[in-house]
Amino acid sequence: MDKSVTSLFRTRLDAIRKEKSYYNKFIFNGHFSVFLLILLGAFILGYGQWLQHIPNDIDYALCASVLLALTSLFPIRTFLKDADRIFLLPFETHMKDYMTLSLRYSYFNRIAIQIVLLIILFPLFSKLDDHVLTPYIIFSILTLIHPLLGLKLRWQWYQIRKS
Repeated sequence: MDKSVTSLFRTRLDAIRKEKSYYNKFIFNGHFSVFLLILLGAFILGYGQWLQHIPNDIDYALCASVLLALTSLFPIRTFLKDADRIFLLPFETHMKDYMTLSLRYSYFNRIAIQIVLLIILFPLFSKLDDHVLTPYIIFSILTLIHPLLGLKLRWQWYQIRKS
């Protein structure tokens, strides 16, 4: 990849990270962090007790699939600004590399949500399927592949000007 493409993307990424860290220190102050920790403990305790008495009349695979499908719809984070329409015109031949970096960032920035949900759902599927892991492993692999395919498809549609 071209060094100027990488440096432009890194500059924009550093600016976004700096802004996020500035605001996150106000959001995740001491009291809110303690509240989130207590909430996490209550969730783990309630989820563990619920797993001991799971109702069997619900299709948990369908519910988990819908939940993971909804969380796999993420936008492409390009960090482009309105002024870039004018000032990046000479840079247009290198935008394919820039968009590759943007797609990679968009995927890895949001895939953590998918991984956390897969970790949360593992005890449920382990208990329902009598500790057979093969369907869950296939489900997990597909859960990690589909968001990347969705981002690439969204980028292809954007290139041919489809919504």
